[in-house]
Amino acid sequence: STMNSELVCVVANLGYYDGEVYFKGSDCLESLKDLLRFLRKEDESCEIRRQLGHSQVLQKDLLPLLISETEDNELIDMVVRLLVNLTSPADICFNKKPEEAEEVSEKQKPSSSYQTNYLEVVNYLISYKEAFTEQKVLAAIASHLGAIMQMDNEDRGEDELLMFERLLVILRNVLHVPSNPNEEKRTEDDVSVHDQVLWNFHVNGIDDIIIYIASSPDQVRWSMHALEIVNLMLREQTKSKIKKRKKKKIPHRTDDQKLMAKTKCGRLYRAFSKFDWIIDDESYFTLSHSSINGNDNFYTSDINLCPSSVKYYTKRKYESKLLVWVAFSVKGISKILIRQSGLAINQKIYLEDCIKKHLIPFIKEHHQDSQFVFWSDLATSHYAKSVQAYLNGQNVRFVPKEDNPANVPEARPIEDFWSIIKGLVYKDNWQAENLEQLSKRIVYCFSKVDINLVQEFAKDVLNKRSLFTDERGAHKTFFKNFDKFNLHSRFGGSFWVMNLKGVGNKTTLVQHKHVTSVDDISFDQNKYPAKVSKRKKPANETTVERSSTLSIRLFLKEFCERFLEICYNHLMRVVKNNIVGKLMQENDETYYFWAVRFFMSFNRAHLFKVEYVSETINMNMFHYVLKGINNYFSQLDLNKTRVWQPWQKRLHSAVQAYKELLTWITNMDRSQDTILKDASSIIKNNVFYHEEYRNIFLLLIRSYAANMQSKKYLADLIETFHIFLKLLEKFCGEKGSILTKTKKKVIKRHKKVPTNQKQKVFSEEQLQDLWENEIAPSLSSILQGNDELPEYFESVFDPSSEILVEEQREVWPEEKAFGSQAMNPEEEFMVVRNLLFKELNSILLFVVFYSIFLKCMK
Repeated sequence: STMNSELVCVVANLGYYDGEVYFKGSDCLESLKDLLRFLRKEDESCEIRRQLGHSQVLQKDLLPLLISETEDNELIDMVVRLLVNLTSPADICFNKKPEEAEEVSEKQKPSSSYQTNYLEVVNYLISYKEAFTEQKVLAAIASHLGAIMQMDNEDRGEDELLMFERLLVILRNVLHVPSNPNEEKRTEDDVSVHDQVLWNFHVNGIDDIIIYIASSPDQVRWSMHALEIVNLMLREQTKSKIKKRKKKKIPHRTDDQKLMAKTKCGRLYRAFSKFDWIIDDESYFTLSHSSINGNDNFYTSDINLCPSSVKYYTKRKYESKLLVWVAFSVKGISKILIRQSGLAINQKIYLEDCIKKHLIPFIKEHHQDSQFVFWSDLATSHYAKSVQAYLNGQNVRFVPKEDNPANVPEARPIEDFWSIIKGLVYKDNWQAENLEQLSKRIVYCFSKVDINLVQEFAKDVLNKRSLFTDERGAHKTFFKNFDKFNLHSRFGGSFWVMNLKGVGNKTTLVQHKHVTSVDDISFDQNKYPAKVSKRKKPANETTVERSSTLSIRLFLKEFCERFLEICYNHLMRVVKNNIVGKLMQENDETYYFWAVRFFMSFNRAHLFKVEYVSETINMNMFHYVLKGINNYFSQLDLNKTRVWQPWQKRLHSAVQAYKELLTWITNMDRSQDTILKDASSIIKNNVFYHEEYRNIFLLLIRSYAANMQSKKYLADLIETFHIFLKLLEKFCGEKGSILTKTKKKVIKRHKKVPTNQKQKVFSEEQLQDLWENEIAPSLSSILQGNDELPEYFESVFDPSSEILVEEQREVWPEEKAFGSQAMNPEEEFMVVRNLLFKELNSILLFVVFYSIFLKCMK
């Protein structure tokens, strides 16, 4: 077409790039202006944009021009304006998303090529984002931003401010381009295109520029751009993805040991899966324990100035220690046995002190009426003949020695329990001066152990026992491969199901598989699933989360810490003021809610410094979030038959912000700082006083729609409600009662007009006296021109109107009670007299009487 030919000529006049230097054409500037003019005049199909993407004008011409050109400001301005236009999101180019177009009526639906054109533009945007992974490109943008920022405020003209804003928009547009995992085909910890762009941000100092913009009072006008860029930088990350993790130790096993352990664990599972487990173990405690995490570290700026007591710790070759024995189950924990290290636990001590004095009383107290099994390790004293005989005599079921797996500490949760106890004993590098002091410390720490934690460890026996490691080091679950180590045949047998008719009208149904419940029987296994309407399908998860490579995670972690410390409070204050003052675009508060949720969550998980997020920990924030939830919910309800996806995303973001606020209040209650506790108490008093903060959960849960709202939203909503109820339960337990605000419904009572009220009835003599003494003389005087019509009559009715008289004459024409149209004033005068003596309603009589009176006046 003609447009294609013109585009080819214009692009050819720009110049060419030889890989290192870009050679401009003679009409380069005019060609850039023509391209911008073409883009402004393109139609809904975005034909110009798609052709420019196909010709790779951004990669081959615009970006090389931006890198190589440093002096011609007009040329740079045109290049930047074109970059802003070409990198604009596809939703803006087409004015709406494809799913929004499907909601439009048949008459307004776009052509069949709409979806194809939309996806084509998205693919070109992805290729543009790959071009921005080049370090020189972002270096050029960073240099232009830095040059403008170094100028004084008086020297910055309108052109410099527009250039600065356009460069920020380019960064925002590039980060906004959606990722394409199917095309990239990268593993979880591999570097994606988005990660490469972020790394170039870091290398070229753009992250420092963003933090400066967000923290400087002189750069307030760019605050929303900074918040959007930060949101897009961290959109694939969560606070749990940016934290370090510790490797867990597991014992090294040979192939024979692995096979033997799996076989014995299978036997234990089949034999005791429905029993309560009682596990015992012993461990040594020394006077000091430097291997506890954090006890062997110290911080200094100059190691030469550190005293020896800090740099070194003394350790005896044979340090005194205590041996501690304990047993626990899902019902609780037994009394502990503490002995000095020189007195080892032999079969006599194990039987007399551990079994008889501690284990048996524990069983009689907690497991008298329950099925249980006692599981000890393979120590020689534990399976002595005297010990086994005594346990059998007391009817204590225990794991046989031949079925007890060896060298499986990860299968016994008591190993994790010991690490927690030792962490409490040696907390903050605590050291005991003697064994007596150490013994008292151990007893004290056992008394402070949460019984719920012990029960969770005991419940985890079945799950822990199933974890083993293959040769590659990956954890596998034994029960998933249960058949591989099962000694029985895989044939499950045939079963007769009573009271269900089978083939041949028999009263029994034959089922050729293992059946434990009638609910397991299904005849739909080989059937095709029923088709579900698109409107009834469960909503898909819209958020994409992935784990970046380690260097990117460390960079983002450092960026988040600096952002919290330097500019979070300032930026949140500025953005909220702009949103409340309606100085930003509509629905920009979604970015605000995201920042509240993400950075408060990050601060809580890594730093927990309230001063970093003080701007968003107050009652005004709770009110603002609640207001946003109500607004988004009402809009979602209004648009549920049309475009509802954006409103659901905004509602989910607001619910997540509400959840994080409540979580912070919970953590502030647990703090040892009285100031934080008092602040949380004030907020709770206000939140629980207003019932709107409680009723919003019931409204959202009742209105949940699976075809519109994702499971992730439902999980966040339930968790938020759970945190609220826990806070409310604790608050009511402390106060004993709760004071709430109730709104009284004002019932507007209208004054009833009495229907049975008796109207005043005049006798014929009274009417005659009224006519002769009052009405007739006044009416005659007015008709003769001696008196004038009172002003209050004229303000009520229009004297020139004949509507009422004519209407009455049309309704009752038979008796001519209201006269006729061809009447003279004298006859009208007599009609008034006759109406006065009629039995009419007083109001109607007055209206009709007065209308005829005005007619007489004419």
